[in-house]
Amino acid sequence: MRAEGDEQALRLTQSDNYQQPSGFSSDGRWLAYVDQNPGTDWDIWVLPLDLGDPDRPKPGKPEIFLRTPHREGFATFSHDGRWLAYTSNESGVDEVYVRPFPGPGVRSQISARGGSCPVWARNGKELMYKSREGWLMVAGFTVKGNAFSAQKPLRWSENQIRLASVETGFDLTPDDRRILMLQTPEGKDAQELPTHASFLLHFFDELRRRVPSADR
Repeated sequence: MRAEGDEQALRLTQSDNYQQPSGFSSDGRWLAYVDQNPGTDWDIWVLPLDLGDPDRPKPGKPEIFLRTPHREGFATFSHDGRWLAYTSNESGVDEVYVRPFPGPGVRSQISARGGSCPVWARNGKELMYKSREGWLMVAGFTVKGNAFSAQKPLRWSENQIRLASVETGFDLTPDDRRILMLQTPEGKDAQELPTHASFLLHFFDELRRRVPSADR
């Protein structure tokens, strides 16, 4: 739906399964999401979108991208649209992997000893993720033809993070210098945090009332 909230939401898929969107490609023509069939683990699907009318994208036929006996999630497109990063517990713990999009191609493992929430840096040279211990990690990579080669991950900072929930991710500012995340305060449990949000409607009317001006 439009950010202004003046239209009803447009349903993109017709499945009755539990589904969770992961991210759009940079051109807006693909949506990656995960789908859980009853009694199975998570699979990664992609949905093509017709942007003939940008305000009302027309969904195409969903396509399976990755189906395994394991649980996949956090699928996210690289900024050039050529790669899809995701997590999988095929090794017994969640790890971060990269596959070419739309495929086929060789899978590359990015994390070591556990990882989740992959995020592509805007510089097109690095991939970040959260380690199992709560460190923000960054792995440089190079691409030659259809070959993706990742370097050994390093800590992005010396501060551990406490994301508010397992399903909560993070993001980078456009200059790749700052991190935006929802974090649990030190010494508190996620269950102790407030679960409400406040919205101020008609903001500019309220601003004019509080700050009258002869120029208005």
